[in-house]
Amino acid sequence: MNIKECLLFTLLFSLLFSLPMQAAQFVPLKDAAILVEAGGKKEYFDQVTSASSVIVDEDLIKQDFPQTRKLSSGQIKSWFVKNAAVISRQQSSQDVVNSPIPTSGETQEIVRPNEYRRGAVIIVPGGGMLDVKGSGSVNPDPGEYGNGLLPLGDAIREFIYEKLVKKIFAHSQADFSTVGCYGVIDYGFKIKIHGGNGEITYIPAGLVARQAHQRYYGPRPTDHRGWASVLPAETAVAVEKILRAYGITSAGANRDGDVDLLNVQGDIGKKAIVDFGAFLAVQDFEKPVRHIYGQDILLDPNSPQFPQPNPKIRVPFDVWGYTATGKADPAYDNPSIYSNQLAEDLHRGVAQPEHAYLHLKTMLSMIQSRLAENPIRPAKLMCNRLFQ
Repeated sequence: MNIKECLLFTLLFSLLFSLPMQAAQFVPLKDAAILVEAGGKKEYFDQVTSASSVIVDEDLIKQDFPQTRKLSSGQIKSWFVKNAAVISRQQSSQDVVNSPIPTSGETQEIVRPNEYRRGAVIIVPGGGMLDVKGSGSVNPDPGEYGNGLLPLGDAIREFIYEKLVKKIFAHSQADFSTVGCYGVIDYGFKIKIHGGNGEITYIPAGLVARQAHQRYYGPRPTDHRGWASVLPAETAVAVEKILRAYGITSAGANRDGDVDLLNVQGDIGKKAIVDFGAFLAVQDFEKPVRHIYGQDILLDPNSPQFPQPNPKIRVPFDVWGYTATGKADPAYDNPSIYSNQLAEDLHRGVAQPEHAYLHLKTMLSMIQSRLAENPIRPAKLMCNRLFQ
């Protein structure tokens, strides 16, 4: 099929089927036995009484949990806190890496999948499951990730970034989806960060709850524990090409050397992307690209096909980039700075949960306008796929 034939075929297709193409939709895992069969361990977590909701995707909760569909907005938030705000017993029984954690004595059954060092999958009464990150370790220690907890600011950033990438996949009409985030919990206690001089810094602790899923586990170097769910090179580069058109890279935390190292994590089907802590908005791309485990060059800057941001649809760099600090690092980008400041303001009582919704709306508003003004035409999309 040549270009002219492709355009004629697609025009006819568009006339016959006027509904727009949509991004793939992720269907959450419903059966905890699948996680147990894959090596997950069942435990019971304690209910945290000081917790509150920060931001909640009520539509997604109603979609995946039929028992919530007749609840009011306030009732959904209460349901979310009751079912998501739990902590491992090992975490709540010590105060070395966190301030004291108040618990009620009520418990929730969970499954801790392999490699979940600070996460779990909660089995929700009435049906469904919540995949949570930041819910405590089996053996909490003062290490960077060993404390078992997630800073509240990081949880807010994760929620916002998932919503951004979901919009990108929908706009690009990609074959990929995101593992959706249901919401963010403010635990009400603080993480203790132990400094080398004996000083302790206190950071608000949070939790992000996502759609339940089974992670992809592939070959990895034995000295890189925790990266087991990094998707293989062919999938990672396909996702990266989509992201780069919008000025985003998955290599944000791995750009210090002579190459960019892709870090795309996902589910066992290799179609739903999860964990956006390494994602970063940049102005342009210059370096060769490799998989985080690989040695082969996947994207060559000398190639005419080397992807660069499309100025019509790229995310606004002054909003999503790192203009606040000048550091090209996800830990210091604008979303991280804004989210961590919001977390501190919530704990100091100078911000309320409604500010989190305003924060989300502000972050997404300008990119939503750009995407709406520049839709992907079916003819162009189909031809690109046929001749890719």
